[in-house]
Amino acid sequence: MRANQKQKNPQGFWAKTFQHIPIVAWVILGILFLVYVFTNENGLPLYLQMVEKEDALKRQTQQLESSNHSLGESIHRIQHDPSELEQLARDRLGMVREGEVVYQFVEPKSDDSP
Repeated sequence: MRANQKQKNPQGFWAKTFQHIPIVAWVILGILFLVYVFTNENGLPLYLQMVEKEDALKRQTQQLESSNHSLGESIHRIQHDPSELEQLARDRLGMVREGEVVYQFVEPKSDDSP
């Protein structure tokens, strides 16, 4: 056999083609799987929805923690500052000190009201 002559492969065209079918089948199955994952309602769309919900819950948690902190400060001031407690009693309960006179001004009713 000469060096420049090619050795003929005993397999024909169809035999070579059928050897590649498993590879092509796996590629097609992989593509179909990816399409299913990205378009299925439980795939990527659900994941993106859950990410948005997580962000919203984190923002809500931060707001609640901030509100909780300010309420804690308010409770501490009421418990430890007598003037704060007095102001709260005056504003919410209408309490007055001994000897103080309270004046209440009432708006006169108009004739147009039923």
